[in-house]
Amino acid sequence: MKIALVRSSVLRTGGVGRYVWHLANELSRFGHDVHVITRKYDYFANNSIQVHKIHFHVPFSFLKVIFFNNRVKRILQRESYDIVHSFDRFVDCDLYRAGEGLHKEWLSVSRKYLPVWKNLLRLLNPLHFLLLSLEKRIFSISSTPIVTAISKRGREEIYRHYGLEKVPVIYNGVNPDEFSLPDDKVRSSLRNELGLPEDASLVLYVGGGFFRKGLSFLIDGFSKLPIETKKKTFLLVVGRGSLNSYMKKVRRYDIQNNVFFLGSLDDTSRFYKASDIFILPSLYEPFGNVCLEALSSGLLCIFSSRCGGAEIITNDKNGFILEDPTDPNEISKLLNHCLTLSDRESISKSARDLASEFSLELNMKETEKLYFEIYKNKKDKS
Repeated sequence: MKIALVRSSVLRTGGVGRYVWHLANELSRFGHDVHVITRKYDYFANNSIQVHKIHFHVPFSFLKVIFFNNRVKRILQRESYDIVHSFDRFVDCDLYRAGEGLHKEWLSVSRKYLPVWKNLLRLLNPLHFLLLSLEKRIFSISSTPIVTAISKRGREEIYRHYGLEKVPVIYNGVNPDEFSLPDDKVRSSLRNELGLPEDASLVLYVGGGFFRKGLSFLIDGFSKLPIETKKKTFLLVVGRGSLNSYMKKVRRYDIQNNVFFLGSLDDTSRFYKASDIFILPSLYEPFGNVCLEALSSGLLCIFSSRCGGAEIITNDKNGFILEDPTDPNEISKLLNHCLTLSDRESISKSARDLASEFSLELNMKETEKLYFEIYKNKKDKS
Protein backbone atom coordinates (compact mmCIF):
# COMPACT_ATOMS: atom_id res chain seq x y z
CA MET A 1 0.00 0.00 0.00
CA LYS A 2 1.03 3.58 -0.60
CA ILE A 3 0.80 5.25 2.80
CA ALA A 4 1.25 8.91 3.80
CA LEU A 5 2.15 9.59 7.44
CA VAL A 6 1.48 13.20 8.44
CA ARG A 7 3.38 14.67 11.41
CA SER A 8 4.95 18.12 11.75
CA SER A 9 7.96 16.79 13.69
CA VAL A 10 9.34 13.25 13.34
CA LEU A 11 12.27 13.55 15.72
CA ARG A 12 13.26 10.62 17.92
CA THR A 13 13.54 12.88 20.97
CA GLY A 14 9.76 13.48 21.01
CA GLY A 15 7.04 11.03 22.04
CA VAL A 16 4.70 11.19 19.02
CA GLY A 17 7.55 11.91 16.61
CA ARG A 18 9.46 8.89 17.89
CA TYR A 19 6.34 6.74 17.43
CA VAL A 20 5.91 7.88 13.81
CA TRP A 21 9.61 7.24 13.13
CA HIS A 22 9.31 3.65 14.33
CA LEU A 23 5.99 3.05 12.55
CA ALA A 24 7.39 4.31 9.24
CA ASN A 25 10.36 1.97 9.51
CA GLU A 26 8.20 -1.02 10.43
CA LEU A 27 5.70 -0.40 7.61
CA SER A 28 8.54 -0.02 5.11
CA ARG A 29 10.21 -3.18 6.42
CA PHE A 30 7.01 -5.09 5.63
CA GLY A 31 6.94 -3.85 2.05
CA HIS A 32 4.69 -0.80 2.11
CA ASP A 33 5.44 2.33 0.08
CA VAL A 34 5.83 4.81 2.95
CA HIS A 35 5.79 8.59 2.54
CA VAL A 36 6.33 10.94 5.50
CA ILE A 37 5.04 14.51 5.27
CA THR A 38 6.80 16.65 7.87
CA ARG A 39 8.76 19.80 8.73
CA LYS A 40 11.50 18.15 10.80
CA TYR A 41 12.72 14.58 10.89
CA ASP A 42 15.54 12.23 11.85
CA TYR A 43 16.92 10.07 9.05
CA PHE A 44 15.10 6.78 8.74
CA ALA A 45 16.70 3.37 9.13
CA ASN A 46 15.04 2.27 5.90
CA ASN A 47 16.26 4.26 2.88
CA SER A 48 13.15 3.46 0.85
CA ILE A 49 11.00 5.83 2.94
CA GLN A 50 10.21 9.00 1.00
CA VAL A 51 10.15 12.26 2.94
CA HIS A 52 8.18 15.29 1.76
CA LYS A 53 9.72 18.11 3.76
CA ILE A 54 7.65 21.25 4.23
CA HIS A 55 9.47 24.60 4.48
CA PHE A 56 8.06 27.83 5.88
CA HIS A 57 8.96 30.46 8.47
CA VAL A 58 6.21 32.11 10.49
CA PRO A 59 6.38 33.69 13.96
CA PHE A 60 3.46 32.24 15.93
CA SER A 61 2.44 28.70 16.90
CA PHE A 62 -1.10 29.03 15.54
CA LEU A 63 0.27 30.18 12.18
CA LYS A 64 2.62 27.19 12.09
CA VAL A 65 -0.39 24.87 12.46
CA ILE A 66 -2.31 26.66 9.70
CA PHE A 67 0.65 26.78 7.30
CA PHE A 68 1.55 23.14 7.91
CA ASN A 69 -2.01 21.92 7.32
CA ASN A 70 -2.31 23.97 4.13
CA ARG A 71 0.99 22.66 2.77
CA VAL A 72 -0.01 19.08 3.57
CA LYS A 73 -3.24 19.58 1.60
CA ARG A 74 -1.24 20.73 -1.43
CA ILE A 75 0.96 17.63 -1.32
CA LEU A 76 -2.06 15.35 -1.01
CA GLN A 77 -3.65 17.05 -4.01
CA ARG A 78 -0.54 16.35 -6.11
CA GLU A 79 -0.17 12.68 -5.14
CA SER A 80 -2.60 9.83 -4.60
CA TYR A 81 -2.32 7.61 -1.51
CA ASP A 82 -4.15 4.50 -0.42
CA ILE A 83 -4.08 5.68 3.19
CA VAL A 84 -3.43 9.09 4.75
CA HIS A 85 -2.65 8.64 8.43
CA SER A 86 -2.34 11.83 10.48
CA PHE A 87 -0.74 12.27 13.89
CA ASP A 88 -1.43 16.01 13.98
CA ARG A 89 -4.82 17.70 14.12
CA PHE A 90 -5.42 17.50 10.38
CA VAL A 91 -8.91 16.88 9.02
CA ASP A 92 -8.32 15.63 5.46
CA CYS A 93 -7.05 12.17 6.35
CA ASP A 94 -8.36 8.61 6.45
CA LEU A 95 -7.09 7.85 9.93
CA TYR A 96 -6.31 10.12 12.88
CA ARG A 97 -4.31 8.86 15.86
CA ALA A 98 -5.16 10.83 19.00
CA GLY A 99 -1.66 10.35 20.36
CA GLU A 100 -1.54 13.74 22.05
CA GLY A 101 -4.88 13.24 23.73
CA LEU A 102 -7.55 15.95 23.68
CA HIS A 103 -6.70 19.61 23.89
CA LYS A 104 -10.12 20.17 25.40
CA GLU A 105 -9.36 17.76 28.24
CA TRP A 106 -5.89 19.24 28.84
CA LEU A 107 -7.30 22.79 29.09
CA SER A 108 -9.85 21.56 31.62
CA VAL A 109 -7.25 19.72 33.73
CA SER A 110 -4.51 22.34 33.63
CA ARG A 111 -6.58 25.40 34.48
CA LYS A 112 -6.82 24.12 38.07
CA TYR A 113 -3.06 24.50 38.51
CA LEU A 114 -2.50 27.82 36.73
CA PRO A 115 -2.74 31.31 38.24
CA VAL A 116 -5.69 33.43 37.16
CA TRP A 117 -3.57 35.65 34.91
CA LYS A 118 -2.29 32.69 32.90
CA ASN A 119 -5.80 31.36 32.41
CA LEU A 120 -6.86 34.81 31.19
CA LEU A 121 -3.95 34.91 28.74
CA ARG A 122 -5.09 31.59 27.34
CA LEU A 123 -8.39 33.20 26.36
CA LEU A 124 -6.44 35.58 24.14
CA ASN A 125 -4.24 32.94 22.53
CA PRO A 126 -5.59 31.97 19.07
CA LEU A 127 -3.68 28.66 19.17
CA HIS A 128 -6.14 27.21 21.69
CA PHE A 129 -9.15 28.23 19.61
CA LEU A 130 -7.57 26.76 16.50
CA LEU A 131 -6.73 23.41 18.13
CA LEU A 132 -10.19 23.12 19.67
CA SER A 133 -11.78 23.93 16.31
CA LEU A 134 -9.70 21.31 14.47
CA GLU A 135 -10.35 18.77 17.20
CA LYS A 136 -14.10 19.34 17.00
CA ARG A 137 -14.07 18.91 13.22
CA ILE A 138 -12.09 15.66 13.42
CA PHE A 139 -14.28 14.06 16.08
CA SER A 140 -17.60 15.28 14.71
CA ILE A 141 -17.12 13.44 11.41
CA SER A 142 -18.80 10.06 11.73
CA SER A 143 -16.98 8.03 9.11
CA THR A 144 -13.90 9.95 7.87
CA PRO A 145 -11.43 10.08 9.42
CA ILE A 146 -11.39 6.94 11.53
CA VAL A 147 -10.03 7.82 14.98
CA THR A 148 -7.81 5.64 17.15
CA ALA A 149 -6.82 6.14 20.78
CA ILE A 150 -3.61 4.97 22.43
CA SER A 151 -5.23 4.00 25.73
CA LYS A 152 -8.63 3.15 27.16
CA ARG A 153 -8.39 6.41 29.07
CA GLY A 154 -8.02 8.29 25.79
CA ARG A 155 -11.00 6.48 24.28
CA GLU A 156 -13.14 7.41 27.30
CA GLU A 157 -12.16 11.08 26.96
CA ILE A 158 -13.11 11.13 23.27
CA TYR A 159 -16.51 9.65 24.07
CA ARG A 160 -17.06 11.98 27.04
CA HIS A 161 -16.23 15.15 25.13
CA TYR A 162 -17.38 14.33 21.60
CA GLY A 163 -19.69 11.31 21.84
CA LEU A 164 -17.63 9.20 19.43
CA GLU A 165 -18.22 5.53 20.27
CA LYS A 166 -16.24 3.39 17.81
CA VAL A 167 -12.67 4.29 18.72
CA PRO A 168 -10.18 1.39 18.53
CA VAL A 169 -7.34 1.39 21.06
CA ILE A 170 -3.90 0.61 19.62
CA TYR A 171 -1.22 0.72 22.28
CA ASN A 172 2.31 1.93 21.61
CA GLY A 173 5.19 -0.48 21.06
CA VAL A 174 8.76 -0.63 22.33
CA ASN A 175 12.05 -2.08 21.10
CA PRO A 176 13.30 -4.49 23.82
CA ASP A 177 16.77 -4.56 22.29
CA GLU A 178 17.16 -0.81 22.60
CA PHE A 179 15.59 -0.63 26.06
CA SER A 180 17.10 -3.59 27.87
CA LEU A 181 17.89 -4.47 31.47
CA PRO A 182 20.23 -2.35 33.64
CA ASP A 183 23.90 -2.73 32.81
CA ASP A 184 26.57 -2.62 35.53
CA LYS A 185 29.17 -1.02 33.25
CA VAL A 186 26.76 1.67 32.11
CA ARG A 187 25.66 2.27 35.71
CA SER A 188 29.24 2.70 36.87
CA SER A 189 30.16 4.89 33.90
CA LEU A 190 27.26 7.30 34.40
CA ARG A 191 27.92 7.64 38.12
CA ASN A 192 31.54 8.45 37.37
CA GLU A 193 30.49 11.10 34.82
CA LEU A 194 28.18 12.76 37.33
CA GLY A 195 30.70 12.49 40.15
CA LEU A 196 28.48 10.21 42.21
CA PRO A 197 29.40 7.26 44.43
CA GLU A 198 29.00 3.71 43.08
CA ASP A 199 26.10 2.99 45.46
CA ALA A 200 24.16 6.14 44.53
CA SER A 201 20.48 5.55 43.79
CA LEU A 202 19.22 7.24 40.61
CA VAL A 203 15.63 8.33 40.06
CA LEU A 204 14.92 9.01 36.37
CA TYR A 205 12.37 11.41 34.88
CA VAL A 206 12.10 11.65 31.07
CA GLY A 207 9.87 14.06 29.20
CA GLY A 208 9.47 17.57 27.84
CA GLY A 209 6.51 19.73 28.82
CA PHE A 210 7.57 19.90 32.46
CA PHE A 211 4.37 21.52 33.69
CA ARG A 212 2.09 18.87 32.17
CA LYS A 213 4.35 16.06 33.31
CA GLY A 214 4.38 17.17 36.92
CA LEU A 215 8.05 18.03 37.41
CA SER A 216 7.27 20.72 39.99
CA PHE A 217 5.38 18.27 42.20
CA LEU A 218 8.13 15.68 41.73
CA ILE A 219 10.74 18.12 43.04
CA ASP A 220 8.47 18.87 46.00
CA GLY A 221 8.13 15.16 46.73
CA PHE A 222 11.84 14.43 46.23
CA SER A 223 12.74 17.14 48.74
CA LYS A 224 10.66 15.35 51.38
CA LEU A 225 12.68 12.11 51.29
CA PRO A 226 14.26 11.17 54.65
CA ILE A 227 17.57 13.01 55.13
CA GLU A 228 19.72 9.88 55.16
CA THR A 229 18.00 8.50 52.05
CA LYS A 230 18.31 11.81 50.23
CA LYS A 231 22.09 11.92 50.80
CA LYS A 232 22.64 9.03 48.40
CA THR A 233 19.65 9.53 46.07
CA PHE A 234 19.77 11.67 42.92
CA LEU A 235 17.11 12.83 40.48
CA LEU A 236 17.97 12.90 36.76
CA VAL A 237 15.71 15.16 34.68
CA VAL A 238 15.90 14.43 30.95
CA GLY A 239 13.91 16.68 28.63
CA ARG A 240 13.75 20.08 27.00
CA GLY A 241 11.96 23.04 28.57
CA SER A 242 12.31 26.27 30.51
CA LEU A 243 14.14 25.49 33.76
CA ASN A 244 14.18 28.78 35.67
CA SER A 245 11.29 28.09 38.04
CA TYR A 246 12.41 24.50 38.66
CA MET A 247 16.00 25.49 39.39
CA LYS A 248 14.77 28.13 41.81
CA LYS A 249 12.69 25.53 43.60
CA VAL A 250 15.65 23.14 43.78
CA ARG A 251 17.81 25.88 45.32
CA ARG A 252 15.07 26.81 47.76
CA TYR A 253 14.94 23.20 48.99
CA ASP A 254 18.77 23.11 49.06
CA ILE A 255 18.85 19.95 46.91
CA GLN A 256 20.84 21.41 44.00
CA ASN A 257 23.51 18.74 44.52
CA ASN A 258 20.86 16.02 44.20
CA VAL A 259 19.10 17.12 41.02
CA PHE A 260 20.66 17.02 37.54
CA PHE A 261 18.96 18.82 34.63
CA LEU A 262 20.39 17.02 31.61
CA GLY A 263 18.40 18.60 28.77
CA SER A 264 17.13 16.79 25.68
CA LEU A 265 19.18 13.69 24.83
CA ASP A 266 19.29 11.46 21.75
CA ASP A 267 20.30 8.32 23.65
CA THR A 268 17.93 7.99 26.60
CA SER A 269 18.34 4.19 26.73
CA ARG A 270 21.70 4.68 28.44
CA PHE A 271 20.02 6.50 31.32
CA TYR A 272 17.37 3.81 31.71
CA LYS A 273 20.16 1.21 31.93
CA ALA A 274 21.91 3.20 34.64
CA SER A 275 18.93 4.12 36.83
CA ASP A 276 17.03 2.41 39.64
CA ILE A 277 13.61 4.05 39.57
CA PHE A 278 11.56 5.71 36.85
CA ILE A 279 8.80 8.17 37.70
CA LEU A 280 6.26 9.96 35.52
CA PRO A 281 3.95 12.11 37.72
CA SER A 282 1.98 13.60 34.81
CA LEU A 283 -1.09 15.74 35.34
CA TYR A 284 -2.28 14.54 31.91
CA GLU A 285 -0.77 11.85 29.69
CA PRO A 286 -2.61 9.95 26.93
CA PHE A 287 -0.17 7.03 27.35
CA GLY A 288 3.55 7.88 27.33
CA ASN A 289 6.15 6.02 25.26
CA VAL A 290 8.50 6.44 28.20
CA CYS A 291 6.29 4.11 30.25
CA LEU A 292 7.03 1.16 27.97
CA GLU A 293 10.69 2.17 27.69
CA ALA A 294 11.07 2.16 31.48
CA LEU A 295 9.20 -1.14 31.88
CA SER A 296 11.29 -2.74 29.14
CA SER A 297 14.41 -1.53 30.96
CA GLY A 298 13.29 -3.40 34.07
CA LEU A 299 13.12 -0.31 36.27
CA LEU A 300 10.90 0.13 39.30
CA CYS A 301 8.24 2.29 37.65
CA ILE A 302 5.95 4.87 39.22
CA PHE A 303 3.22 6.12 36.87
CA SER A 304 0.64 8.78 37.59
CA SER A 305 -2.93 7.49 37.69
CA ARG A 306 -3.69 10.19 35.12
CA CYS A 307 -1.31 8.55 32.67
CA GLY A 308 -2.64 6.06 30.12
CA GLY A 309 0.41 3.87 30.75
CA ALA A 310 -0.85 3.20 34.28
CA GLU A 311 -3.75 1.15 32.93
CA ILE A 312 -1.49 -1.66 31.73
CA ILE A 313 0.32 -2.27 35.03
CA THR A 314 -0.74 -4.17 38.14
CA ASN A 315 0.08 -2.13 41.21
CA ASP A 316 2.87 -3.63 43.35
CA LYS A 317 3.47 -6.42 40.81
CA ASN A 318 5.16 -4.80 37.80
CA GLY A 319 4.95 -1.16 38.77
CA PHE A 320 3.39 1.37 41.11
CA ILE A 321 0.52 3.79 40.60
CA LEU A 322 0.71 7.32 41.97
CA GLU A 323 -2.91 8.14 42.72
CA ASP A 324 -2.46 11.91 43.13
CA PRO A 325 0.50 13.31 41.15
CA THR A 326 0.02 16.70 42.83
CA ASP A 327 0.59 15.30 46.33
CA PRO A 328 4.28 15.64 47.31
CA ASN A 329 3.76 13.43 50.35
CA GLU A 330 2.47 10.54 48.25
CA ILE A 331 5.34 11.01 45.77
CA SER A 332 7.89 10.97 48.59
CA LYS A 333 6.30 7.92 50.18
CA LEU A 334 6.31 5.93 46.93
CA LEU A 335 9.88 6.92 46.09
CA ASN A 336 11.05 5.90 49.54
CA HIS A 337 9.14 2.62 49.26
CA CYS A 338 10.91 1.80 45.98
CA LEU A 339 14.30 2.87 47.33
CA THR A 340 14.00 0.56 50.33
CA LEU A 341 12.28 -2.33 48.55
CA SER A 342 13.92 -5.71 49.10
CA ASP A 343 12.16 -7.63 46.29
CA ARG A 344 13.34 -5.54 43.35
CA GLU A 345 14.30 -8.40 41.05
CA SER A 346 10.84 -9.96 40.79
CA ILE A 347 9.20 -6.60 40.03
CA SER A 348 11.93 -5.82 37.51
CA LYS A 349 11.34 -9.14 35.75
CA SER A 350 7.57 -8.65 35.76
CA ALA A 351 8.00 -5.17 34.29
CA ARG A 352 10.20 -6.52 31.51
CA ASP A 353 7.74 -9.37 30.82
CA LEU A 354 4.88 -6.89 30.60
CA ALA A 355 6.74 -4.67 28.13
CA SER A 356 7.41 -7.68 25.90
CA GLU A 357 3.66 -7.82 25.18
CA PHE A 358 3.86 -4.42 23.46
CA SER A 359 6.22 -4.81 20.52
CA LEU A 360 6.75 -2.41 17.63
CA GLU A 361 5.78 -5.17 15.20
CA LEU A 362 2.49 -5.87 17.00
CA ASN A 363 1.66 -2.17 16.98
CA MET A 364 2.40 -2.01 13.26
CA LYS A 365 0.31 -5.10 12.49
CA GLU A 366 -2.71 -3.76 14.38
CA THR A 367 -2.35 -0.46 12.53
CA GLU A 368 -1.86 -2.26 9.19
CA LYS A 369 -5.04 -4.29 9.79
CA LEU A 370 -6.95 -1.05 10.20
CA TYR A 371 -5.39 0.32 7.00
CA PHE A 372 -6.69 -2.65 5.01
CA GLU A 373 -10.18 -2.25 6.48
CA ILE A 374 -10.24 1.45 5.62
CA TYR A 375 -8.88 0.81 2.12
CA LYS A 376 -11.51 -1.88 1.47
CA ASN A 377 -14.30 0.46 2.62
CA LYS A 378 -13.00 3.21 0.33
CA LYS A 379 -12.95 0.80 -2.61
CA ASP A 380 -16.46 -0.43 -1.86
CA LYS A 381 -17.77 3.16 -1.82
CA SER A 382 -16.02 4.15 -5.07
